[in-house]
Amino acid sequence: FEDTGQAGELLYFVMEYVNGIDAARELKKHKRVALRPVVQVICQALEALQYAHEQGYVHRDVKPSNLLLSRVGDLTTCKLADFGLARAYNSSPLSGLTMMGDAGGTLPYIPPEQITDYRHARPAADQYATAATLYHMLTGHYIFDFEGLPNERRISKILCDPPVPIRARRGDMPDALAWVIDRALEKEPAKRFPDAAAFREALLPYARLT
Repeated sequence: FEDTGQAGELLYFVMEYVNGIDAARELKKHKRVALRPVVQVICQALEALQYAHEQGYVHRDVKPSNLLLSRVGDLTTCKLADFGLARAYNSSPLSGLTMMGDAGGTLPYIPPEQITDYRHARPAADQYATAATLYHMLTGHYIFDFEGLPNERRISKILCDPPVPIRARRGDMPDALAWVIDRALEKEPAKRFPDAAAFREALLPYARLT
């Protein structure tokens, strides 16, 4: 977001143009992706999330299609987009726009607490969604086997079942990297990393792999 203004009766927003495509469309080009560039993209997304969290906002809809990628030479830059479901997780007059019992987000990436108490989702919810995004980008699969299941069964899996182990999807995954992802996917927010910066720090060694 850069600016806002009004032309006659029309209100407009000025936003940055990202010359590239989103990560979801990028993934469709490849049957298998290398670990290092994907982890690099997620580390950039976590840096953006940490900044948002420090300003008091939780995104609540992190997923591949909300990661906008642009490339200059060999360098890929990731921009975190679409804060349409974001809210101030501290006291805010906007909080009343989300009613108790509502749910929002994108089901394959949504953390359990965002289903049971959407209004009060905290920064740890974004950490889970980012880990689910990383899992999908590295394996081409969601963290649960959702195919053919009705939504109520999918929700039950999110609330009750452990994710499919990532190494079952991708055998070349280093054990330590699998552990990092598993921790960020803990059902209890308190068992995840202390914040997005700590999650990013744990991933950085794998962003430097050659």
